[in-house]
Amino acid sequence: MNPVAAGSGLASGFGFSDAAFAFIPLVVLLSLRVGVMLAAMPAPFGSLAPVRVRVALGLLIAVALSLPHAAMANALPIEPLALMRLAIPEMLVGLIIGTTVRVTLAGAQIAGTAIGFSSGLAFANSVDPTFGESVPPTSRALSSFAVVLFFTLGGHHAALEALTQSITIAPPGNAFVAVAHEGVLNIGSQMMTQGLRIASPVVATMFIVQLGMALVSRAAPRVQIFSLTFAVAVSAGLLTLLVAMPSIAPAIAADIHRLPEDLSAALGAR
Repeated sequence: MNPVAAGSGLASGFGFSDAAFAFIPLVVLLSLRVGVMLAAMPAPFGSLAPVRVRVALGLLIAVALSLPHAAMANALPIEPLALMRLAIPEMLVGLIIGTTVRVTLAGAQIAGTAIGFSSGLAFANSVDPTFGESVPPTSRALSSFAVVLFFTLGGHHAALEALTQSITIAPPGNAFVAVAHEGVLNIGSQMMTQGLRIASPVVATMFIVQLGMALVSRAAPRVQIFSLTFAVAVSAGLLTLLVAMPSIAPAIAADIHRLPEDLSAALGAR
C-alpha cells in the first residue's frame, strides 16, 4: 500500500485537508523562531518559565503570525530533512531578537554590579536564578526594576512587532538573509556604555567618599579611619542610590524606548 495514499486517507478521515498539511511546516518553523526568542529573553521568560509554558505560548504566537502569511506555506518543503535544514536559521533569527532584548536590559545589571562593588555590597553576593551567577544585591534589584519597566513601557510589544517584521525581512525558508546581516555584530556594542552611564552617579560619589577617607587617614594617621570604611561606604552607597533613582529610571527607560530601532537594525531592516 502506498504510504502517501495511506497518509492522505488518514488525514481525510480525521478531517484534515491538503491545505492544512501544507500549513504545518510554516507553523513549525515560526514556532522554533518564537520559542528560541522566548528562551533567550529575560525573566519571566528564559530558563525561569516552565518548558511546557514556553512551548504552548510559542505555538500560539506562531499560529497567530502564520495566518496572515499563509501563502508562504506553498513554497516550503514538507520533507523532514529539508525542514531540519531550514530550522537552523529560524532558531538563529529568534536568538537575535531575544538576545537584543536581553542586551538592552543587561545595562541595568552591569550598573548594579558596578554599584555593588564600589559601595562594598559585593560581600552580600547571592545566586541570581535568571543567569545562575553570583551577583550583588544591587545588581538583582536593578535587573528586576529593568524587567518591570520593560513590561510597563511595552517592550514585549516591541519584541512581538520585531517577530512580525522578521517574517517580511527574513521569511521562513530564507532566514539566512537576517542572520548574515552586519547588524548582528552590533548587538551588545553599547551594553557597557549603558551600564556605566546608569551607574556613574553612585560610582562617582563612592570615589569621592573613598578619596576623602584616604585624605583623612593621611592627615591623622592615628585615626583608624579604615575601620569605619565599610559602614560609611555602604551607607553612602545606598543613600546615593536612593537619591539617584530618579535619574536611573529614565536612563533605563531610554534604552527600552530605543529597543524597536535596535531590533530593526539587528534584523537588517531598511
